[in-house]
Amino acid sequence: MLRTARLFITICCLKDPHHKRHAERVQAVALEIAKVLELSEKDQHLLEHAALLHDIGKAFVSEKILGKEGELTEQEWSLIKLHPSLAYEFLKHFAPEVAEAILHHHENWDGSGYPDGLKGEEIPLLARIIRIADSIDAGCSKRTYKEAKPFAVVCEEIQHGAGSFYDPEIVSVLGNGKKKSFQNSILHSFSRPFLFR
Repeated sequence: MLRTARLFITICCLKDPHHKRHAERVQAVALEIAKVLELSEKDQHLLEHAALLHDIGKAFVSEKILGKEGELTEQEWSLIKLHPSLAYEFLKHFAPEVAEAILHHHENWDGSGYPDGLKGEEIPLLARIIRIADSIDAGCSKRTYKEAKPFAVVCEEIQHGAGSFYDPEIVSVLGNGKKKSFQNSILHSFSRPFLFR
């Protein structure tokens, strides 16, 4: 399955050159969270695949939209928001648990996310982890339209979003005395310490 994953990531990279590194970093962060949460070996294996593939639905979205530097129109944004569902439809027959996690990785803890507006523990655990890992990488990464933020600032933003965007129990991984060890693990996984100044 990882071979198939790499193929689709390559396709996504043709449309968005940042995609491969983003997918790999989200995978790295998600797996570090999983270790702290002491997820089972099976769940960590599923998460490894789901995190890497979380954006493959974007392979079916126009590169003009994905690469647009200005603000997206409402119609363009609605097309972007289809990517979890598109990925799910592609994966559901041969990797249903992975597909389910990907489908819901943009759901919010308070029910304000998409595509189904799931709330709290209705959202699959692996999707909740990817939601946080995705936000961490997005915050720490430089893009044409924004600068990278320090890891500590991104962690504060995640903590402020606990109970609204993010599962508050998972967010606690970033605090309660674990923040330093978690940061060190992420630094090692990313091998890009300049993002965490």
